[in-house]
Parts: sequence; C-alpha cells; structure tokens
Amino acid sequence: MVSSCKKKKTVDEYREEYLTVPEMQLSQADSTEVRAMVDNYLQCLRNHQFEDAVDMLYYQSGVNTIIPMPKELKASQLSMIKRFRGIKYELQSITYSKDYDNLACYLVTMFEKEKNDPRPNTAQFFIKPVRVDGKWYLTSPDFRTDRLGTHGSQITN
Repeated sequence: MVSSCKKKKTVDEYREEYLTVPEMQLSQADSTEVRAMVDNYLQCLRNHQFEDAVDMLYYQSGVNTIIPMPKELKASQLSMIKRFRGIKYELQSITYSKDYDNLACYLVTMFEKEKNDPRPNTAQFFIKPVRVDGKWYLTSPDFRTDRLGTHGSQITN
C-alpha cells in the first residue's frame, strides 16, 4: 500500500497551475465578435466555399501590422484546405492570450467510419484571431508568419 501525506490541491490552485491567463483585456463583445468570425469561416468550409474562407484570412506582418494575405500565401492556404476537405468542421476551442496571440482550434472529420475501424478520420487545424488597433482579424499560424519559432503561437495548453 502506498500513501501520501501531501495536501490535496484546491480547484483554484489547479487553475493557477494549468490555465493560460489572458494578458489582454477582453470584453463580451470581443469574444462574441471573434466567435462570429470563426463561425463564418467554418461555415464557408462546411459549404465548400474554400476561396471565401481564405479571403477572410489576413497576414500578420509584425505585432501591430495586418495586411491582406499575399496571393502566394492565399494559394498555399487554399491548396491545404482543399487537400484536407472534410465532411464535418467543428470548433473545438478558442484560447485567448495576447492581442496578437490567440488560437481557434477546429476539428475536420475527413470521412465517416464504422465503429471498429482503426483508421484516424479527423485532423485538427488552427486559425489565429488577432486584435490590432481594436479591430479583430483572422490570420493563419504557419511557418511563414511564425516570428518566434513556435508555429505562430506561444500558447502552450
């Protein structure tokens, strides 16, 4: 038998240890706006309106600079989205950290499968909501926009 004399942690202690605390001021209006933008993006994917989805994405060129996504990046994004065309697109989470570092995670179901089928049929993708001068934009975390060697985000959980 093994026992421990350690004091059990409280819920607040677990929150402090494991949750990312946003370093930004976020209002209900902000989270509602970001959720609507992400929902619109996913709806375009569901409707196979891939070009429209890519047109919603911007390029983060430095911390406080947002520009329309350059044509070569749009082509790359469109190619990736079409390559991983799914039958279902579901928002998993939105994690807020900093004005320029937030992640919306979504799950793409590629095909239906039987209960005992061992093949994976889902893939996880991210888009990056960023706020510049009080306005929200959707960007794409990728190796070209990654300035810190962290795939475009410092969020770790």
